[in-house]
Amino acid sequence: MRFKTKKLSAFLLLIFILLSCVSCGTQNSVSDTGKLNVVCTVFPQYDFVREIAGDKVNITMLLKPGSEAHSFEPSPKDIATIQNSDLFITIGGNSEEWVKKIINSSDGSFKVLKLIDFVKTYDEEITEGMEHEHDHHSSYDEHIWTSPENAVILSTEIANSLCELDEKNESFYKENLNNYTIELNKLSQELKNVKETGKRDTIIFADRFPFRYLTESVGLNYYAAFPGCSSKTEPSASTVAFLIDKIRKENIPSVFCVDYNDGKIAEVIKAETGAKVLRMYSCHTITKDEFENGETYLNLMKKNIKALKEALN
Repeated sequence: MRFKTKKLSAFLLLIFILLSCVSCGTQNSVSDTGKLNVVCTVFPQYDFVREIAGDKVNITMLLKPGSEAHSFEPSPKDIATIQNSDLFITIGGNSEEWVKKIINSSDGSFKVLKLIDFVKTYDEEITEGMEHEHDHHSSYDEHIWTSPENAVILSTEIANSLCELDEKNESFYKENLNNYTIELNKLSQELKNVKETGKRDTIIFADRFPFRYLTESVGLNYYAAFPGCSSKTEPSASTVAFLIDKIRKENIPSVFCVDYNDGKIAEVIKAETGAKVLRMYSCHTITKDEFENGETYLNLMKKNIKALKEALN
């Protein structure tokens, strides 16, 4: 995400003002409450912290439920919350370019954990038939959490940071991490089982494709309308025709759309091919109702596994 020149100037001025008065912020510090203040940019790391730390920390998720992750801009309140945190957890990637400005302008009073630094990254790729911007350039696919194997790595790094900052609760964090890792490993094995027992190894997305880390981890092939962070929403006729032709030629029984999509493109393909429309969850963000009902990364990934099992058989 890039700020326009005027917006950037106002943004930097705002940071300067906030830094000047950060000592009078309203957010409590760890010394006041006895709990760490942890700020997460998006849902996946928020849920990882929740699983590991429980009620031992104060957790804030900047991307509000129901918001679009790829167009997020921090508010003055968000910036103040970050500046008053003990641990700021960011994914990294193009949609969080704004994070660099906040970190570079900070006084170093909070620890920053950039999760994309701890896993093998893949570039967003343009596959055969895919619609994309003409000025597309190689950049990291930031949806690193869609692989349960990566989720284990990310959760471990989060737990390590919590233990470093809050030694008195170290055993609590480590025990919860161990239990959570067991559940994540079960997910990973279930995904591999779905691939190994499936009749096919190719999936079709009439949508963005934010699941490259998942498909790489289990060895699935895919075709999609757009790359994971594309700003496009309407594919060309040639892209739709390519996906329809691929479904017909390979006798693929289903077509996917992702969370927060109305599924219109998938319905067009369904009308032409008879393919069933299925949905997968990127976990980048969740709805307000899902958040209030306690939706979790584990549960959303189990839904993804169920959908994949149907698609591959």
